[in-house]
Amino acid sequence: MATKKQKLFERLRSINVSQYVEKKNGLDYLSWAGAFILMHQNCSSVKFEKHFFQIGSTELPYTFDHSGWAFVKVSVSADNETVTEVFPVLNYANKAIQNPNSFQVNTAHQRCLVKCLAYLGLGIDLYLKEDLRDSAVVEKAINPEVLKELILSAEQGVASLKDKWNELKGEKLDGFTQDIKKDLHEIAIKADEKEAERNAE
Repeated sequence: MATKKQKLFERLRSINVSQYVEKKNGLDYLSWAGAFILMHQNCSSVKFEKHFFQIGSTELPYTFDHSGWAFVKVSVSADNETVTEVFPVLNYANKAIQNPNSFQVNTAHQRCLVKCLAYLGLGIDLYLKEDLRDSAVVEKAINPEVLKELILSAEQGVASLKDKWNELKGEKLDGFTQDIKKDLHEIAIKADEKEAERNAE
């Protein structure tokens, strides 16, 4: 006979989450807001808790591991079943970081929330696809030195970024998604705008 926990898992797993699934960098993501709506529609009680950590004299919604990488911790309770998970704070290239800003921490909380809900059953099958693609993602990991070169070039303007991109074209650019290219381009545009402002003074 199935336990209450097993029944909850199967009930949540059976929910069609497709209306709230977004695609980014070739992967499927369940919207945290959509997921929370579905939980409230299908559970009698739902609670979401962000854990805070004492760092020096300051209480922060994130902490660090022994190597200095930032991560968050979230607990979700649904119908008297609780799941607690941790999640790394990532940058736009999906790489762990050591000095996060508030936006990155907030995003990590949202992804950790969705991960907790998956352990409860909601959207768990999306993670099955993610696991199957892990090896491919690792093979196409971004070279951090190449990323650094591109950021430095972008900070010199669009023309500089374009020249560096053409110089590096080929295998060195494996893993650079459209989102990352867009972010680099925005950095370059802002650099050109600042230069134009300085010249106009």
